[in-house]
Amino acid sequence: MGGGGVPKGGQEAGGLLQGGEEVKHLKFKIGVANEGNQRRDWMSSSADRHLGGLCEWGLPKGGMFFWMRAKGVKNTWDLIMNRYVKGDKK
Repeated sequence: MGGGGVPKGGQEAGGLLQGGEEVKHLKFKIGVANEGNQRRDWMSSSADRHLGGLCEWGLPKGGMFFWMRAKGVKNTWDLIMNRYVKGDKK
């Protein structure tokens, strides 16, 4: 603790609050979240358009990762690595 009995982190947070930086920080976080939601929605509409009926996925509530399951494919690693990356497109 500092000399006044306030933990160092508390002193730093207090400085942010007094300087108006918390409003800037919150606006930044909201902007990042909105951009993430726009990208998520774009990815979802693209997946619907190109992979609808071929894959299953859920719309992520947080984050931007889509976990997909290819219908009727037991080994997606083999599908991707051996057939498409290495050029065996059977």
